[in-house]
Amino acid sequence: MKRLCIATICILLPLFLHADPAATLDGIAGIPFGSNVDQVKAAMDSRGAVLDANESTNSHLEYKGGTFNNDSVAYWHFYFSDGKMYKASVSFLPGSLQHLPFYDRTVKTISDKYGPPFQQTKIDLSSGPLFNLIQSGKADLETDWHILAPSSHSIVCRIFDRLNGSVMIRVTYQDDVVAQQLTDKETHDF
Repeated sequence: MKRLCIATICILLPLFLHADPAATLDGIAGIPFGSNVDQVKAAMDSRGAVLDANESTNSHLEYKGGTFNNDSVAYWHFYFSDGKMYKASVSFLPGSLQHLPFYDRTVKTISDKYGPPFQQTKIDLSSGPLFNLIQSGKADLETDWHILAPSSHSIVCRIFDRLNGSVMIRVTYQDDVVAQQLTDKETHDF
């Protein structure tokens, strides 16, 4: 019996040691953190998204349309510090009865690529008190990932807002080091 256990461990251990690690998070949609405005514009043009010049500034670009993970996008937001992109989000407006399955599928896709979330609220996607509150627009749902290699980055997937009675799902990718520096600077300025 002891030999059987040792043999099993010897066979299975290499499988665990050579398992594919989770992907590194270095940006969004093939656009790396640190990209400049022109690089982001070129990448978004290739995705079929349209720049909303009225809503954009030197430190923030807003786009409408295009696709992400084969899904139609409502809005894209890119945020810059010192001319370099440090945060980006992509927003979806799935059909009124599709937002929870869409959210669940999005969380699974991100988890499959980057590993399990740091924080996640589990709900029954068919019924229950939390389900009813989310369906009625009275509660939000959020899942967070924190990826520490090669740097400190995070992803937040959230059913967060109601736009003209519709539920919006936003996925935000962020370089946490730059975001914290900006927060510290804002706090220090007061």
